[in-house]
Amino acid sequence: MSFIIPDLGNDFEEELNVWFQLKMYPKLLMILIFPFMGSVVYLAITKMQSELQQRDDELSAFKKRFKNSNVQKQVVFYDENNQPDLKLSLEEILYLESSNQYVVVYYNKLDQVKKHIIRNRLKNIIAQTEDLPIEQCHRSYAVNVFKINNLNRDNGKLFLTIQSSNSKIKIPVSKSFSEQIKQEFKA
Repeated sequence: MSFIIPDLGNDFEEELNVWFQLKMYPKLLMILIFPFMGSVVYLAITKMQSELQQRDDELSAFKKRFKNSNVQKQVVFYDENNQPDLKLSLEEILYLESSNQYVVVYYNKLDQVKKHIIRNRLKNIIAQTEDLPIEQCHRSYAVNVFKINNLNRDNGKLFLTIQSSNSKIKIPVSKSFSEQIKQEFKA
């Protein structure tokens, strides 16, 4: 046992005492816990930094992919009867949110976030805009790729952050669409 605890010199009999050994273990534990916890924290931080860098690279690659799209292009949203309901430029559209038979289109107009309700399903709206950089990221959400600032992980869940004129909006990314979104960023 004396090879674990530092030698006290001529007090070898005191080192063999069980009470002395038990008193030394908390001190030894306190000495060893700080380097261990420091290395755990360091590894966690480097892992998060590399994941953040990877997400930023994916986002920039995704934006480059759609760079050739015309940002000033007018997008017409049709209702369930194929009647034009809303006409916006691609630059104004932030994201779309679905609620059963209705889709709420959030857009910037005069530095304010406005919304417009269209009676249609999200999958029909996505089909209308499949050649545009509007991607579905959740069962109930689709986003304009040009408006995405970053891709965050919060409590194990992915979120897209969109910067509007006066606030940040967090859009969830579901597990079923996360691989698709990641593949789109890598392309």
